[in-house]
Amino acid sequence: MKVIFLDIDGVINSEDFAIWIHEHPEFCENGGHFWVDPQKIDMIVNLCEETGAKLVISSSWRGWSLRATLEDFSTYRDLSRLNTYIVGVTPRFYMNSRMYMSRGDEIQYYLSTDQSITHYCIVDDDNDMLDSQQDHFVRCSYLFGLIPNRVAKMKEILQLENDSKVGYVVWY
Repeated sequence: MKVIFLDIDGVINSEDFAIWIHEHPEFCENGGHFWVDPQKIDMIVNLCEETGAKLVISSSWRGWSLRATLEDFSTYRDLSRLNTYIVGVTPRFYMNSRMYMSRGDEIQYYLSTDQSITHYCIVDDDNDMLDSQQDHFVRCSYLFGLIPNRVAKMKEILQLENDSKVGYVVWY
């Protein structure tokens, strides 16, 4: 199974989209949400359709379970479109009551518990991934979120035929 570990803040939303929302208040008045850019959702949906990939939510937007996440996402008009592709959520690991372990650690744990994953890609605006995950990591800028060249790199990683452990580090 091909999997995309998906962050929301800085990927599905961005500073650029926040500015656009302030200039277009009718978007929210017509059912849109100020934290969910429908164009970014389109990019993820299209990528899942083209590659056959499924989504694992690694974002702080995830609930404590898959079911809770699907229920939460269903309350957002555009974000709910991802529910068809979501197969899991990464666990939340705490070092103590004030400190989380890295997102990379959470993703690594998920990978170790699901042997059906053959290819994976991580898309996030933060860089707290493990060294062993850097070849699978596509970093977005929080200023612009997901953009076409990041999607192209994600697709390239997900479609590698010879070795699912090979990917590309992408940053600009």
